[in-house]
Amino acid sequence: MSSPAIHHDHASDRDPDRTDRPTTRPPEPSRSDAVPVSGLVGAPTAGAPVDGATSAAGRWLLDWSGAGETTQTSVPESVNGATASVATTPIRRAPADFAGTTVTTLKSGWGLLLVGSTPWDKIKEAVRGYAALRDDQYDERVTFLGRLPALITAWERHHKVGTAQLNADERAKVAALQTLRTLIEAEHRQLVTAGATVNERTQSIQASRFKGDYLLEQVFRGGATLSRGDNGLSVTKIQQALADTSHLAQGSVNGAFNAATETGVRSFQRAEGLPEDGVVDRPTMVKLEGVFRQHGVERTLAQAPAVGAKGAAGEFVWGTAPAELTADTRDLAVSEATAAKEVVKTSQGVQAGGVLPTFVPNLPGRGAYEARLKALVLELVQQEYDHLAAGKAARRGPGHLFGWDHIRDVAARSKAATDAVFGKWAIGPPLAPGAGIHDAWDTKVTVLADPDAREAAANWRVEKLLTGHPRVAALDQQHGAIQSRGPEKAIVDRVKAEIVAARRDDLLEIHKAWPAFASGGEVNIQRFRETTNEANREAMWHLFQTVVHEYLHTLEHSRHVTYRNTLEQQAGAFTLREGVVEYLTYTVLESITYDDALRTLVEGEFHEDAVRHQIPNYRGYGERANAEKLAGVVGARNVMAAFFLGDVEKIGGTG
Repeated sequence: MSSPAIHHDHASDRDPDRTDRPTTRPPEPSRSDAVPVSGLVGAPTAGAPVDGATSAAGRWLLDWSGAGETTQTSVPESVNGATASVATTPIRRAPADFAGTTVTTLKSGWGLLLVGSTPWDKIKEAVRGYAALRDDQYDERVTFLGRLPALITAWERHHKVGTAQLNADERAKVAALQTLRTLIEAEHRQLVTAGATVNERTQSIQASRFKGDYLLEQVFRGGATLSRGDNGLSVTKIQQALADTSHLAQGSVNGAFNAATETGVRSFQRAEGLPEDGVVDRPTMVKLEGVFRQHGVERTLAQAPAVGAKGAAGEFVWGTAPAELTADTRDLAVSEATAAKEVVKTSQGVQAGGVLPTFVPNLPGRGAYEARLKALVLELVQQEYDHLAAGKAARRGPGHLFGWDHIRDVAARSKAATDAVFGKWAIGPPLAPGAGIHDAWDTKVTVLADPDAREAAANWRVEKLLTGHPRVAALDQQHGAIQSRGPEKAIVDRVKAEIVAARRDDLLEIHKAWPAFASGGEVNIQRFRETTNEANREAMWHLFQTVVHEYLHTLEHSRHVTYRNTLEQQAGAFTLREGVVEYLTYTVLESITYDDALRTLVEGEFHEDAVRHQIPNYRGYGERANAEKLAGVVGARNVMAAFFLGDVEKIGGTG
């Protein structure tokens, strides 16, 4: 691609200069005809060339590629059947950690004659077998971890867990199995994240709402099934997917695979031409997962046939939205609200048993966390300056900027596409130049006339790198660092202060040149022209996509803003602000028909009939995956009701 993608920098009531976090995440397909390429960072849409012609700006964008799920280290997956092997961080857990689990100390209740043959004995045998493996036996570890969920389910079914009254011994075993499940999931995540061979066997689900759920990935690969009698969050996700596709009533989502759930599964299987046995097996999971790889379900759920488009610009006053918009939402159980709060987090999570990672200030052979962190962030600041800010101040004269008439037409089409999907929930005023859409550079220059705003902006640019860049997240993971924790926070604060002092002027130039942001309910974009027709076409397509994103920011309900501002950035605020907007942005962009009329309008004076410009991938925040996981737990309509209507209780929040 010949020009950098438009990024985003959005308004936040907590930021002193009222500008928010930019995105610098990898591109993904955004069009309905795009072909996803599993795990390929920067994968083009269908038909795009893949060669060595990536621009310097493009390479900088790829440097930001990180975990699609959270800010953990990314792991390449198989591409066209090839296995990608990584070993970026040491594995901090080991099979031997299983040896001391409570499961191994509890005896079977069936007596000595059947020792070794009961469901409980089989679980103990598998746990001890896993504990005996070496750390580097990755394939064997995956195999053992794959066996355990089915063995646990067999014991729970035998004892009718969830439906029968349990004795003290059985209750102790249920508690032990809950801890074991946590340990299994933590172990599996670490194998995938920290260095195991990754291929279709170890990470095949692509739909974000299911991806990373260990049991559902086992079902997807044919290593397990879900059926009547099963319980837990994985069941909740299946039920919610069935509810979002109208195969199960929202009120039946409760984490218990019961008769209603079985009927819903049969309904889905019937619709997909599968055997109607009511069991979530591999063929059923593959079909269900495929439904959510793109966002047709969300577009359908956004429509309420009995409700017309919202007439007046602005949000609904809390509690006054048409009842039809919330008809298919649901109240959350305490456990679901807790799960919702967990999936939006982007910081390092707890290890098995609820233990936080141990901070290692110095890693042998790698160095001190503080020195490594400072060097890395200085490198990233320089990259941002080189690829965003260098030379921009000299390009503010006539002939270097896109005209407002063209920008107005493109922005109007972006707004119309967004309103066509979400216009029943919220709507904004026209994006008229000077009254709804502004020149980002001019806006920042005005803001930065205030010395306090300059200081806040410089600090913010560094803070964003510290809390949002995947390379920093990878470093944190290597050292077991949690930036909000005492010892690490002291280091992070020192590093930020030193870098702000050393690079203040460059940070302010980066801030002025940041390509897009929303503030005060209005959109701000950069207007810099490129040097060729091809590059200008590319820039205008990025503008078209970005205005969808920024306009959506202006539709966020004030009650949703209030709630997310109570959270720390890595505790969910970033996901609720940027991840949710990306989720909604993809929903809009995939709804658009990219025909010749749209091409002519977007490309404007740079359009050439003889050249069919490859529409670029939309480049957005990876925290979209966290937002989609949220929808997987609470439902897509719950997410919409929270964002557009302020019903934050539907996502586990409080108003």
